[in-house]
Amino acid sequence: MEYASHRFLPNSNKDYKYLSALLSGSHYQHPFKYLLVLFWLESVQPIHKKREAIKIDQEKSKKDLSAFCKALLKQGCSLAETSRLTGKSRCYLKALAIKSQIAINLNPKKINEKVIQGVLLLARKGFHRRAIAQRFKVSLGSIEQIISSEEGLVEVRRRFKYESIRRRYKAQILRIIENKPWAIKQEIKELNYPAFYWLYRHERKWLNDVAPKPSKPKQNSGKNWVKRDLKLAKKVKTILESRRELISLSKLDKLLGGHGWLIRMRHKLPLTMEAFYRYSHD
Repeated sequence: MEYASHRFLPNSNKDYKYLSALLSGSHYQHPFKYLLVLFWLESVQPIHKKREAIKIDQEKSKKDLSAFCKALLKQGCSLAETSRLTGKSRCYLKALAIKSQIAINLNPKKINEKVIQGVLLLARKGFHRRAIAQRFKVSLGSIEQIISSEEGLVEVRRRFKYESIRRRYKAQILRIIENKPWAIKQEIKELNYPAFYWLYRHERKWLNDVAPKPSKPKQNSGKNWVKRDLKLAKKVKTILESRRELISLSKLDKLLGGHGWLIRMRHKLPLTMEAFYRYSHD
């Protein structure tokens, strides 16, 4: 005798929405549906081997879907079958199985306990994910799942990466300073902007200590003191030869125009000062 109401039954063999809506717990479902699923789980018998039927509490399956996924995986359900029943992706189920140490049958069978331990060993030593994947000939996503399933390993690898970047960028900046000791801070920044910017954000004190100190700008007066020295020396000789009395340097400066050159800039006028000392004492 068929059941009178068909709204409590799946529409077809591929009505996966029936189970996903039932197990999500987000909408109210008729109790008959849960009884139907429990009856199906207890009565199903796989062909390849005999399995013990699992009993899952109805309220717990609604609140904790991950427990239901673990139960199916422990029973021996494949990733594809568990994904169809729970609505979870294969990547999620694979990561859950590795984290919970549940043996899963993969086709082709590559990731076993030996591979997992080898991946974790290289990951703790700081090897790159791509290098680990090439070493064990598995996908990059599988390596990331194994690493993320180990508690605290992701934080350790982040610290390794930070230290590696810091050492590399410091070495690059020091190499620039060694090869170009005359370069100013702005030139070092232009030669290697990524390293300079990263160190400015994370190692600013070290960068300021090793970078060249800013120098004061030099004023270029634009005056040719060599030519001026020659002209002033001739004028000083003429003035002193025409006078018999001694004359001071300040008074001589006033006679030359009162620019103060003989007082403040005498170090730039060697010929003029030589003429002054020679002819002022004759």
